[in-house]
Amino acid sequence: MVATPGEYKWSSYACKAEGEKDPVVDFDQSYLSLGTNKSGRQEAYGEYVRDTIPEDEIKQIREALQRGQLTGSERFRQELYQRMGILVSNKGPGRPRKNKK
Repeated sequence: MVATPGEYKWSSYACKAEGEKDPVVDFDQSYLSLGTNKSGRQEAYGEYVRDTIPEDEIKQIREALQRGQLTGSERFRQELYQRMGILVSNKGPGRPRKNKK
């Protein structure tokens, strides 16, 4: 996981939001309609990407990644269980405690 979208190697974010040159990035009509000039489009696109995922959700995703777990809503977990028989739960960090006998 990267700290910012522009750091991800396969993302067009650095080009579309930060103005870095990338010859393989196409500027589709949706992107072009974000502003009347290059800087306006870059600002609008960057704002859209940053504001799309709430900060508490980003925190939850990062914590799950650090634990090597999936994350998702209750609906997502139920659907995954129904379709694939995989039970997903949001557990705390670390190993489960051993029962002392």
